[in-house]
Amino acid sequence: MSQSPNNPYAPRPTPGSTPPVFGPNVGGGGRGGPPGYEMWDDRPRGEPTLSVMAVLALIFSILCLTAPVGVILGIAALVLIAGSGGRKYGKGLAISAIVVGLLFTTFIGAIAIGGRQMLKLAEQQAFAPVGEMMTAIETQDHAKARVMFTDALSAQVSDAQLDAFRDQYRTELGAFKNVPAGLGNIIQAYSQSGPAMQQMQARMAQHSRGQTDIPIPGVFENGSGIVVVQLNTSSPGVAPGSAKSVQNIALLTNSGKLIWLVDPAPAPEAVPTVAEPKLPAPLEPAPVPAPAAVPPAAPGGF
Repeated sequence: MSQSPNNPYAPRPTPGSTPPVFGPNVGGGGRGGPPGYEMWDDRPRGEPTLSVMAVLALIFSILCLTAPVGVILGIAALVLIAGSGGRKYGKGLAISAIVVGLLFTTFIGAIAIGGRQMLKLAEQQAFAPVGEMMTAIETQDHAKARVMFTDALSAQVSDAQLDAFRDQYRTELGAFKNVPAGLGNIIQAYSQSGPAMQQMQARMAQHSRGQTDIPIPGVFENGSGIVVVQLNTSSPGVAPGSAKSVQNIALLTNSGKLIWLVDPAPAPEAVPTVAEPKLPAPLEPAPVPAPAAVPPAAPGGF
């Protein structure tokens, strides 16, 4: 039985015998402990295993949208691998996950910042001006509504036609309220009118002659609709939302009905009447000359 000075039940050494010596690794005990005393040993036991967290970190980093999660998992995997005492490996995977995750996180951040700037530009250049124009039509402020009209459209449309356009869309959707603001509200408005917009593409192609059709979602009293603004791109320097840029307006309901301010359907072409050709008068037959008279023969002559 192993002897220890702290073991009260250990047998006492016999007189004249050498007392046991305690020290590091004496008697096969644990590191730094006396013989027979098993201390905690953090040396690796068996084959090291791959860190699952390092693998997950790399997977999340490669998926791009979850790259920030991959970075966090990669750092946590490095900490666990370092504290495993050699029982776990995968340090290279964890470092790769951190590097790839940071790259994709930077890329996602750049896209988010760029998308936010583009959304802000769209709201300033298209959504807000169209909302002001529709609000002016709704409140019968004809002068303000005509600010975005081209000269040709303003001369073609009377105030009575603007009011008639207002009455038509009110019958279908109710009064115009506003144009949605914010990415979530805009996506929701477009999704509600998605089937109608698919039908609109083929129909609008028949009426677009050198114009650009911009669909802007609108919120109405009885639901949502799409305000289709036809821009005249034939004039250089005319930007969407600027003055004198609107060539025509249409309103698309969720039922697929298209209400125009000015009906772009071409008028039926008049069929030219072809005059019947006049036949020349028949020629009168030329008179036949009378035969010459034969003089009578002289008497006694031959």
